[in-house]
Amino acid sequence: MAKIDREIAWFNRLRIAVGQIDVKLGDFNGNAEKIIAMTKKAHELHCNVVVFPEMCVAGGLPFDLLERSDFVRSQISALKDVAGRVGKIVAIVGFVDRRVEGQDINLYDSAAVIFDGRIRRVIDKNTLGAHDGFDERRYFTPGEPSEPFKVNSVPLGILIGDEIMQRDASKRLVEKGASLIIAPMASSFRVGRSGARALEVADLASRADVDVLVANLVGGQDELVFDGASFAADPLGQVLWRAPFCEDGLFVAEIPQPAGQSRVQDEVEDVRQALCLAIRDFVVKNGFSKVIVGLSGGIDSALVATLAAQSLGAENVLGVIMPSEVSAPESAEDAQKLASNLGIETRIIPITPIYGAFMEGLREHFAGKEPGVAEENLQARVRGTVLMALSNKLGRLVLCTGNRSERLVGYATLYGDMVGGFAPLSDVPKTLVYDIADQVNSKAGSEVIPQRIIDKEPSAELRPNQTDAESLGPYESLDPILEGYVDEGKSFEELLEAGHDEDAIRNALSRFMGSEFKRYQGPPGPRIVSRVTASERRMPLTKAVEAWFARRLWES
Repeated sequence: MAKIDREIAWFNRLRIAVGQIDVKLGDFNGNAEKIIAMTKKAHELHCNVVVFPEMCVAGGLPFDLLERSDFVRSQISALKDVAGRVGKIVAIVGFVDRRVEGQDINLYDSAAVIFDGRIRRVIDKNTLGAHDGFDERRYFTPGEPSEPFKVNSVPLGILIGDEIMQRDASKRLVEKGASLIIAPMASSFRVGRSGARALEVADLASRADVDVLVANLVGGQDELVFDGASFAADPLGQVLWRAPFCEDGLFVAEIPQPAGQSRVQDEVEDVRQALCLAIRDFVVKNGFSKVIVGLSGGIDSALVATLAAQSLGAENVLGVIMPSEVSAPESAEDAQKLASNLGIETRIIPITPIYGAFMEGLREHFAGKEPGVAEENLQARVRGTVLMALSNKLGRLVLCTGNRSERLVGYATLYGDMVGGFAPLSDVPKTLVYDIADQVNSKAGSEVIPQRIIDKEPSAELRPNQTDAESLGPYESLDPILEGYVDEGKSFEELLEAGHDEDAIRNALSRFMGSEFKRYQGPPGPRIVSRVTASERRMPLTKAVEAWFARRLWES
């Protein structure tokens, strides 16, 4: 490569490791021990510098925990413990600093530069913004612009988080002599984002004429999945080194990257890995080790069970099959075949007797009314009650199996199929669910998820011969409409102009606008395709549903 011919000064003089670390929010002692262990390993690997991500001592994005002084001070105490145990290696560690300045107590998004048992300097984030629902200006005070410092005669500059995306910030450090900019970062996953992140920083490195090394956080934190994928870029705009995607560990920035270690991006596989990381971290970090999945014989529950087995181990997944009088015999067969392929335990609990008891208790109150949605939803609520009872009795977390398409249009039953502590597919469109299922089978070289499950018409099976398409239309049409309206902000008119069917648009938007109360009560799940997390959305519950798209709008 041309840049290598020009000599990469930092690579020739420094050996740098990235502690791409999976930490737990608030577990200061555990986080500190992981940082120390990686620092020692980096020293054993003859590294001069080891870099850890943004806010890694705290453990991710703390949000309003930052308003608790005991939280922040305990985290600083853990950092001081780390500093006292760092030897002859420069460790750059992201943390939250707290300073009493006159009458004010200010917090800073900071990085500590540690060497030989002491914090040698603290560098603060200078430009604050908002990302992943985290408004930095709410919590932090902007710091003063920092100065480069030398390690083995190499002038290093530090920019924290998305400051590296700002050309002026990089340019200022270069003008002050920096030849390498190190960026501790906590940037979360979204489809296509990790590759775009690297390309954007590489372009800025080229514009600023400087080498850049990004150390990104890894791990699941509620709705966020930090995907790692740390990297180094050069002044020619080339990404010369990448750390593994969604993998916790210490990685030495070797340039040129050893053969066979470069990453070929596959967005569907990226989503699968991100979902597995999200499931494992949410379950384990919340004190569970085992999960329950209701197996309907459909594609969503099949994929959730598969991802749970891949991330937690098959021995930690219990599949519960709950047939009713309207369930097709093939559904239970498919669920059993899936469980056998995965090697997970199953229990069969027919809901007909339980449902019958409910209906008998309600008989006089339902008298004179035609059977309908109440009876259908009661089946789903019986199943939800069974799952939660098993959860309480067995100490297992229930994974909700609903997908993004259903969630956005309210095609789900509150306290029924929406029960659970975590919803892995809540931001995965139905069409992407099928893509991931195909990827799972392709990667395994066999039918992990039975092909009949993939091929069958989606159905909630709450009445005979029911299909999703009767209510929603085909998902191939629904998902693009939802993407256009929800993610891209397109109006009713713009969706029409894009070629979508008018009735399909009205149906989708009416359902979306009228089901906010369900999303408000739904379990959390990882952000996968949405531009914002579920908690970032601020949609009122009470509103006129069709006021602004019930009629055509014409320009005057």
